This record gives sequence, C-alpha cells and structure tokens, in this order.
Amino acid sequence: MISKPATSLARRALDSRKMVSIEMGFAIAVGLLVTASAVGAAPPMKDCNQPDSGERIKCKFDNLLDQQQTAVDMLGESDSIPPSQREAMKNQMARSKRAQGRAAPEDFKQLTKKSKTACQVAEIIGDGLGDDDGICKGGNEDCVEVLNDGIGDDDGICQRTGKPSEREVCAQICDAEAINANPDNFDDDPSQDSQGRDLEEQLDESAEQFAELNDSLTSEMAAHASFRAAVASGDPCAAIFGSRPSFKASVTASQLAVTLRGIAGQAQPVCQFDISGFNGAIGCIITETAAAIAELINDSLTLQDEEIDSNTVDATYACLGNLNASVGETNGALDDIMRQLQDVQRDLSLLQAQIAETNRLLLEPQGQREGFNK
Repeated sequence: MISKPATSLARRALDSRKMVSIEMGFAIAVGLLVTASAVGAAPPMKDCNQPDSGERIKCKFDNLLDQQQTAVDMLGESDSIPPSQREAMKNQMARSKRAQGRAAPEDFKQLTKKSKTACQVAEIIGDGLGDDDGICKGGNEDCVEVLNDGIGDDDGICQRTGKPSEREVCAQICDAEAINANPDNFDDDPSQDSQGRDLEEQLDESAEQFAELNDSLTSEMAAHASFRAAVASGDPCAAIFGSRPSFKASVTASQLAVTLRGIAGQAQPVCQFDISGFNGAIGCIITETAAAIAELINDSLTLQDEEIDSNTVDATYACLGNLNASVGETNGALDDIMRQLQDVQRDLSLLQAQIAETNRLLLEPQGQREGFNK
C-alpha cells in the first residue's frame, strides 16, 4: 500500500509535469499560429448563382480548389508529415490549379451530359429562312432531307409534320458541337432531381467542409507539434498529460476523401478515360485531381494520428515506469525516515530513564544514596 506522503509527492510530480507540458504547448501553439497567419486564409467563397450550369459548376469548383490550396499550404508547413507526402500534395495541387486556369464553363457542363445524347437536325443554309446557324429548330426554318433513301419526294426539304406516311427522314448533325448545343443532352436542371443538381450540392458541401477543416487544422497542428516536442523532451508524462489533438480534422478529411472520390467516379463515364488512363477533358482532370488531393490530405493526417497513437502507448508505459520508480524511491526514503524515528524514540526512552534516575537521586538524601562515601 502506498503511503499518503508518497501519493502526495507523486501527485505534485504529475502537476509539475502538466505545467511544463502546458508551457511547452503554449509556446509551440503561438509559433504555429504565426505560421498559419503567414500561410493566409482562403479567399471568401463566391456566390455561384449563374443561370448556366457550366458557369455555376466552374464557380463551385473554384471555391473548392481555393479551400484545398489553403489546406495544402498549411500542411506543407508541418514537420510531422513526411517531406515526400508534402511534395506530393503540392504537385497535385499545382496540376489542379493549372487545369483550373485552362478550364471554361463548357468543360464543366460536360460533367452533366446524359449517357444517351441526341443529334441535331441540319438546317438548310442560305434559303432566306431562319438564322442560318446550321441547326434546324423547326418553325419557319427548313431542314435538310436525306436523299435517295426511298422515303419522301427527295426535294431536299425535310417534311417533319403531317401524317406518318408523309414525314421524311431529316439529315442529322452528330458532332460534338451539335450535341453540346442541344440542351436536352444535359441533365443539369437545378430545380429537378438531376445529375447536375447532385454535383452542385456535393461541391457546395465539400467546399464548406474544407473550410471547417482549415479552421480546425491550426489548433490540431499545434497540438500535434506540442505532443511531439513533449515526447522529444524525454519526459513521457509531459506527453500524455499535455495538449492532445482532437482528431476532428482527420474525421473531416476522411469524409472529404470519400465524397470527392465519389464525384470523380460519377464523372468517369462522361469523361471517357482511354486505356492509358489519360483524359483530355479539363473538367474531368479537375475532378480527379480534387479527389487525389483530398486523399493525400487524409493520408497525411492519418500518418500523424498513427504517430500520435504509437507514441502515446510508448509514453504511457514509460510514464508509468517512471511513476513506479518515483513511488519506490519515495517509499524507500520513508523507510529510512521511519528507522531514524525509531532510533530517536529509543534514544528518547534512554534519556527519559536517565532523567528519572537523576531526579530520584536528587530527591534522595545523600547519606542514603547507594555507594555514598563507601
């Protein structure tokens, strides 16, 4: 059983370690806050209310990439992340930014294209009707008839109305420009349960989550650095009783990695990756790199957490060993004190006996004292 004095001494030792750890953590946190200020916050997120879906999606990707850039910049200052991991994040972010600079709204509109698209009907050019844009939209415009197909009168003007037996086959334009000019080929109505609406909502949520991640990164990076410094100081008790990360950033990063990989997966059929994995669609490059950046950030924070977990276990065992040793030393000192008290008590008993004998002799007449004048 540990004596009360020993327990009190151990508690004072722990309190001292806590104070050292708090002071150490505060100094490191101040340093990291200065670093975070130097990195700079992400620019305010833009309002993306454009009528065109391509412009809205591009705007929302801009918001997301700005938030990702801030996270990569902050983590790039962390010594707890391996240099190779930090370099990979920076390189992937640079590729994404280059693609972002080249991207036009129509590149992002492609992400909402339907799996089955319809061609456009060709317009007769130069007949003085319509707008001569090459796309026959009906009304007062004449469309091009397919000739020599055994249907119709082959006068070159396609009959699109009337009885089924009177209708003719019209020539179609199926190149990319014609397909992209047909609004019915895109599932992007924000007021409906559409693919475009889902994508826009996911981008909004991801940008907001990245903003939350960036808010929590500063304090958590400070906690990580404080813990690592406490471990390096050689005092394991200061490590386990000091500032500890909340791991909120890791949870958020994990969710973002899943969400953005899902967005890239949804875009993959539209992007039409070839056998080598190369894809020329800029919008698709951005979806893929955004997912890769989120995964790299998640991996980086996971590496930090694993380091914390491993060092916490080691520090806990080491701290317990130190405390047991301290308690053992304290108990040994108490045993020495008890032996000294026993010696003092024995000496006091002898002294008290001597005093009693002296008092007896002082009260006894000299002539009656034993051995007097003998």
